[in-house]
Amino acid sequence: MSSETTAAGLNRSASANGTAKIDRPATQYCALAGCLLLCIFIGCLAGRFEWQQHRSADAPREAALPLLQLDLNLATEAELALLPGIGPVSAARILADRKRNGPFLSVEDFVRVPGIGPKTLDKCRPFLLVK
Repeated sequence: MSSETTAAGLNRSASANGTAKIDRPATQYCALAGCLLLCIFIGCLAGRFEWQQHRSADAPREAALPLLQLDLNLATEAELALLPGIGPVSAARILADRKRNGPFLSVEDFVRVPGIGPKTLDKCRPFLLVK
């Protein structure tokens, strides 16, 4: 049995009965498997992205209600800091305003806090209530 290497790097062996057998190196199989896995991964990402776009287009905005609402008059500084657009500094200002001016009578009173404007109120409104 004789063996020779082709220009493509394949080993060609001649068997006793004269038929040629080509052995592919393991690196070619690994490269093929890697390409296949990459194609599957990209396909999954593309399908998920389309599904998310389709889902968000069909879902009404009203369905995205917050799971938790904070009472402006009872919320702690840590709880207030979790609101969108409110950080630790603004949360401390809210508590200072509540101590200085008394309880909030409505959610709209939130804008009386220095640094809180109409845009911040609009972002936080779904998460706030006043009892």
